[in-house]
Amino acid sequence: MKFELKSVAGKSILFVMAAETDRMAAVLEDAERARKRLALDEFIELQKQIQQRRKTFESRAQALPCGHYLSEEAPEETYRAMRDFFVSKT
Repeated sequence: MKFELKSVAGKSILFVMAAETDRMAAVLEDAERARKRLALDEFIELQKQIQQRRKTFESRAQALPCGHYLSEEAPEETYRAMRDFFVSKT
């Protein structure tokens, strides 16, 4: 960095050279653009993961022939569905 010490009205003032200030501003702008690009990349990756989980869920989802009381209205089907679900997780 280039600095220049000048005396103005009897007071010493430190000046940063204009070209150096412009370069620093450009570096900060580049850093900000990189930060935004990284945030966008992370967001896109998160969206892809969410979509993959949704597709997996939808492909494995199944309806049982009952209403709100699964274990009372369709005990065998409920047991089989839960067993298959938990066994496939291991």
